[in-house]
Amino acid sequence: MIHVVTRLCPTNKKVTVYEAETGMIPNLDDIPPVGGFAIRFLDKLDRKDFKLSPANQAGVFMGYVTLRHVFGAVIQVGSNTYVTARHNVSYVLDHFPHSNKSHSSNAELS
Repeated sequence: MIHVVTRLCPTNKKVTVYEAETGMIPNLDDIPPVGGFAIRFLDKLDRKDFKLSPANQAGVFMGYVTLRHVFGAVIQVGSNTYVTARHNVSYVLDHFPHSNKSHSSNAELS
């Protein structure tokens, strides 16, 4: 995301790509911290069962990506499961799920 926001526009070297597209100067404070808690609110069409499926997916914010020409947030929702969400994402800025992991007592891993 930082690269997209700060990269110079190829047609106008005086502004960034973000500024050329939106007309606004980018504010890097608006980017949520990587590793923070993120929640993707699911639409009814995204759920398998309208009544019993969870209404959201909680996970860890991993950054932004462009996937199949769609720009969105990458959220790790399982050990090897990632979702890309363009809309309906909320961030908890003061909670980092992986920061309180205890260190292994195994001497080989220490």
